[in-house]
Amino acid sequence: MIGKVQPGEPVKAEQMNYAIQGNQRLESASGNGLLLNVYKHGMTLNVANAAESKRDGIVVSAVNQGATKIEPYEPVAVTGQAFDDNDDEINDRVLLTVSVPSSENDAIAVALDSLDPNEGGRVFALGVTLVYLRLNEDDKVGSYRFAGINPAVATNALTLAEEGPVEVLWKDATVSTTARGLALVRFPVGGGGGSGWQIEVVSTFPPIPSTPNLVFGSSSKQPWYAAPGMIAWKPMGDYTGFTGSPGSNA
Repeated sequence: MIGKVQPGEPVKAEQMNYAIQGNQRLESASGNGLLLNVYKHGMTLNVANAAESKRDGIVVSAVNQGATKIEPYEPVAVTGQAFDDNDDEINDRVLLTVSVPSSENDAIAVALDSLDPNEGGRVFALGVTLVYLRLNEDDKVGSYRFAGINPAVATNALTLAEEGPVEVLWKDATVSTTARGLALVRFPVGGGGGSGWQIEVVSTFPPIPSTPNLVFGSSSKQPWYAAPGMIAWKPMGDYTGFTGSPGSNA
């Protein structure tokens, strides 16, 4: 029997091979397999390419379609969902496309993994998470409660602002006008200014939107995502019998 990895112990080759072989067997049986994450204190296994629904928010898979590497806890712009006319397996999964933000109007998520160009990883799509933050010159003491993308200040961090789509719950003392630091934020938020927004609760699925958007199904009891080019809304939590087709029950 292969022994368990104890805290502080390195992962042995036989343990890694056992996990990989088990993943391959499951992938052959289910078509999804497991996502194996290896850390210095052990390993975690998750269902591959599925949305992770947690008490503090939702984590989904994403591909960096830009030319710049994105580091963990940097904001990303959600540009759409990956789909392929010739690959139904991709179309049946939640797989966002993201890039480095370039506009204050970008739909925001937060990278949880290091995302090289054309490589995938996890992003935090909704809820409470850590993210890099900068101060603006008009608020050097950091008194504002909201944040958003301000390309004139930084694209690898959110910028504290009087109004915005992200609520700042806490920020580290290192956050300044010249240096970014970590902050605990909640997003999206309604109110708080021009670019804030709320997730609409719907009983039937609306038409596919012209920009990426989220809705919450009153019958399915979960959030759904859609973007231009898609033919139906996709669930961001547990997969259900609901079709996601515009006009059908949500």
